[in-house]
Amino acid sequence: MTAGTLCFVIGLVGFIFSGNSLLLWGMSAAVFTVGEIIYAPGEYMLIDHIAPPGMKASYFSAQSLGWLGAAINPLVSGVVLTSLPPSSLFVILALVIIAAWVLMLKGIRARPWGQPALC
Repeated sequence: MTAGTLCFVIGLVGFIFSGNSLLLWGMSAAVFTVGEIIYAPGEYMLIDHIAPPGMKASYFSAQSLGWLGAAINPLVSGVVLTSLPPSSLFVILALVIIAAWVLMLKGIRARPWGQPALC
């Protein structure tokens, strides 16, 4: 998960500094995509790890609510791009990704449901 997050952030930093270079934009997009490829399966494994027996479907359904972000993305991105410099969009995304990574680490460290805590 850390490698995926690192690829996300490197890709976003690449977007910030790409300017008009299509080559840099393409390379940044490729690195970002590698992050998605690494990250996506891991989130499902994490949900499977933390969900109690009999509640896995509910946890996976709640995870699907993340797609609401795709619905509000045009509005939020439009507000950011009209109010702030264009590079700030990528900075905000990088900060959100880092915050998500911290929460992901917390979930990974959570003990599986039903296992006793070790003292």
